[in-house]
Amino acid sequence: IMGVYTMTETTEDFSIDYVSKTIVEYGDVLRVIGSDITAGSTVNVYWDFVTAANLLNVTTGLSSGNFDCEVEVPSAEYGSHYIWAKDLATGATTSYEVPILVMPKIKLSPASGLKNDDITIKGYGFSEDSEITFDYDGLSEDESKDETDELGYFEYTFEVDTDVYTTYDVKATDENGYNAKATFTLGAAITLDKEVGPAGTIVKVEGRGFTEGTVIVTEVGITLDGTYPVSTKDGEDIDVSSTGTFTAYVVIPSVEIGDYEITILDVAAPIMAEFEVDGETSITVTPEYG
Repeated sequence: IMGVYTMTETTEDFSIDYVSKTIVEYGDVLRVIGSDITAGSTVNVYWDFVTAANLLNVTTGLSSGNFDCEVEVPSAEYGSHYIWAKDLATGATTSYEVPILVMPKIKLSPASGLKNDDITIKGYGFSEDSEITFDYDGLSEDESKDETDELGYFEYTFEVDTDVYTTYDVKATDENGYNAKATFTLGAAITLDKEVGPAGTIVKVEGRGFTEGTVIVTEVGITLDGTYPVSTKDGEDIDVSSTGTFTAYVVIPSVEIGDYEITILDVAAPIMAEFEVDGETSITVTPEYG
């Protein structure tokens, strides 16, 4: 749901006038626009409380007296939350009048796999300190439960018990009935030797359950999020074995810091695994002089 321009009564008319979404999930990126800021002043944008721990972004007041920036929704419990801003030149603070409603979300890692694989569910935006029950849609026979922390977050691992190739809806529900679903595909899967690193990182990718004897073309069948081309370390295509397996080394391209999916294209469907880009390519020159 798109945000609407809303004036907030604050000191010296300093206000947040617009937030791009008011019903959100963890990881959503929101545009925040405000006015009557001191031109050239540093503006801090916060989540719920004006404290260092809740800082979302820092921007600068424009000559027009406005400010405009993006923030990412942090891990937070289900319910209403508020976006705050502070003009560091005057000390004035303001909050957006419309509450930001955080909804539940779950992520599966990996989101595809084979029988006997361990799958991790990460849940965000559920009720705080609440028991979580799971429905695996026939994917697993696990009957255990989990519990969220004070931010409505949980992390739980289950084992795949079926060998029927299809898609399954995994569902998590808290004690108040708030729930979220994610789709798991039983079939081809990839595993990574590392899940975090800067652009330029070389990642070992092992594939299982792929279509036997096929060729995966570098920078075409290998991408981040299906958008950014990814090359193998040696620039060669990937040959899938007669047993549906492969091992390849890929190079993370130069992209903005954030969460991505390394995506390998099989004949049937794209197969994905999460990777977090946490920095730019680092180049070290030795010696440093001479």
